[in-house]
Amino acid sequence: MNATSAKATLAMVALTATLAEATRASGKIPSGHLYSLVCDKVSIGAYELAIATLKRAGLVSESAHELTWIGPRIEENVS
Repeated sequence: MNATSAKATLAMVALTATLAEATRASGKIPSGHLYSLVCDKVSIGAYELAIATLKRAGLVSESAHELTWIGPRIEENVS
């Protein structure tokens, strides 16, 4: 893997993780609203690929353009 593809892969992983966390934290979010938060940084193609990855992983479902977190519940440790 060359440096360019490694950098692109890491960027895609970071995007997917960011979208996962935003969906998890909100529970449900309209996909268009979520995309509007990142549209100045990523293409619609990259966004759709990241969302498809989350859906295939069983972490997010989509109905009527609304994303819902269906992955494991993560308890936040508040002390």
